[in-house]
Amino acid sequence: IIDQDSKPLNRENLLNEGKIHLGLAYMNDPSLTTPSFMLKASMRFCKSLERCIGNQSHQVGLSNHFYYLAAKDSFLNPQQLTKHYRKMEELFKTYTSAHPDWNYLGTKPMYLTRRISDKRSEDPFGKEVIQAAFEIAEYSVDTEMLGK
Repeated sequence: IIDQDSKPLNRENLLNEGKIHLGLAYMNDPSLTTPSFMLKASMRFCKSLERCIGNQSHQVGLSNHFYYLAAKDSFLNPQQLTKHYRKMEELFKTYTSAHPDWNYLGTKPMYLTRRISDKRSEDPFGKEVIQAAFEIAEYSVDTEMLGK
């Protein structure tokens, strides 16, 4: 996070969503190079943050989980997404087994993704344009709180 200002996160980074990506938005990369890099980086983020702000890194105002929606005209259909998400789950388990001290923003997610039933996703998201919905273990941090 780089910002040109006397106060941390006072410019562009203050306005970002603050999401610390687990790589799950990059499922159209068949090599999984980008998503696996993002997954590893997200699991190291808290340790990096601790070097800057100390043990307050776990007090950065976490959001609720996110939902990723597969639109009817998505590049990947729900079955393809599920297949790629499973590969990411395997990578996640491998990484966390090899590095038990890793965490994701102070949490140890039990899963990265969970498909939501069509019936449950129809009401909030609508079935006209959405073909599937996934609950994602990603969080955003409160960039204003982090900047202080």
